Amino acid sequence: MAIVSVAIMVSFHLKSEPSPWELRIALPVGLVFWLLSAACLINGLANYVKTVVKYGRRTALVQSGWKTQVENTRSKPEP
Repeated sequence: MAIVSVAIMVSFHLKSEPSPWELRIALPVGLVFWLLSAACLINGLANYVKTVVKYGRRTALVQSGWKTQVENTRSKPEP
């Protein structure tokens, strides 16, 4: 999305010159795409950090049944 936003903002054309309307609308639309890409990046980073914190606390990310609980209590090493 960031690449698309840069292409929009510089009015990337291969065969013809951009029209005045395209030049006028390119910056706002490019900024919207840039903000969306930044929001996606921040959301992904927050999801990653949340997952790492859960793994650090050894909290299961999926529901565990009684078999998992039995296995976890049985396989703890004694001090």
